[in-house]
Amino acid sequence: MYDAFVKSFNDPQTAKEKNFAKIQGRVQKDVEQEFGMLKSCFAIVAGPARM
Repeated sequence: MYDAFVKSFNDPQTAKEKNFAKIQGRVQKDVEQEFGMLKSCFAIVAGPARM
């Protein structure tokens, strides 16, 4: 989901690329967890709205 905005490195070679991939993975996990909390609190986020 999140990696659609910022592409990660498939095979990081340099220390800078490895660090970026590690931090991006952590941030992606945090965003997915927070979105899961929102889905549990607000049913409209979990699926389409019923009219």
